[in-house]
Amino acid sequence: AGSGGAVPSPPCLSRGIVPHRMTTASAREAEQQRRLGEGGEDVAGTNRRERARVFARMFAPGGPASGAGDRRVAGRPPARGSNVVVTVNRDDVGCARLRKAMYLLGTYYNLFVVVACSEEDGDAGTPSPSGPSGGEAAMRREIGKIRDELLGGGDGDRYGLTPDVVPRHRVVASTRPKGRVAFARQLGGTELVLDHDGEVAAELGRFGFRVLRYPVAENGGGGDGSSPLGRFLIP
Repeated sequence: AGSGGAVPSPPCLSRGIVPHRMTTASAREAEQQRRLGEGGEDVAGTNRRERARVFARMFAPGGPASGAGDRRVAGRPPARGSNVVVTVNRDDVGCARLRKAMYLLGTYYNLFVVVACSEEDGDAGTPSPSGPSGGEAAMRREIGKIRDELLGGGDGDRYGLTPDVVPRHRVVASTRPKGRVAFARQLGGTELVLDHDGEVAAELGRFGFRVLRYPVAENGGGGDGSSPLGRFLIP
């Protein structure tokens, strides 16, 4: 630019992604604190303690995720604002424990959620280049339902998971492990992946990704309606 030109603005994207510090999720705790007032609960302090418990489940050596064939990585959590990818089973998106855990992670990290759907659901996150066919339209409706259910927390919900915490476009769906591997690889700067599938963990591990393989009970969720991931992160 010439001497009289305007100074260019700094880039708003990092590897094609809005940095966490510039998202509404980073300001969510402060907004909740303003609603509660000075005499209300210390939102940031409470979240910090709750998040520390989640991190202990995820990263502490010898924790609940350890076991044979496990790709869990003990050590320090990724730095605040890092890109984190979490796989959630389609049947588990309504789990209250899971949504609370996603809130705690989403207000600390740039969170991306991949919903593992069945083959019958179709690959809801992959549009066809030829335009929306009847089957694809149904798939788009399904991913819309998934986003509505997962992100349907209201402002009055203390741990409400809303599009302010995880934007709707950061919730995608895939029917195959290979799709989840491709998503994590294509996403710039992924620091951590949480998935339950050994194939996903092994494949991403080959490319140097830090992967935490969380346990999944053979009988699915708990009797209280909680999901395997919800029970793992918040017992």
